[in-house]
Amino acid sequence: MMPSLLLLRDIQAVKEVEIVILLNRFDTRKRLAQEALAALESYPVLETRVRDLTRYEQSFGTTPTYIFEYLRVWTELHG
Repeated sequence: MMPSLLLLRDIQAVKEVEIVILLNRFDTRKRLAQEALAALESYPVLETRVRDLTRYEQSFGTTPTYIFEYLRVWTELHG
């Protein structure tokens, strides 16, 4: 993850772009999720997290019907 974050910082230094991070397949019960949050403390992270749900996996290749969390992401990005 760190090489990607460093690359994003380099891009921001060269171009005026706004960067925000979306945590996807997020499971607060897992240690890795908590470590990711700690590592991203100095980066802009969306409040909305897309959880690691079976219903997302099952909708692969179809038109998903459960998109609530992605609608929250859209709302957060576009107000």
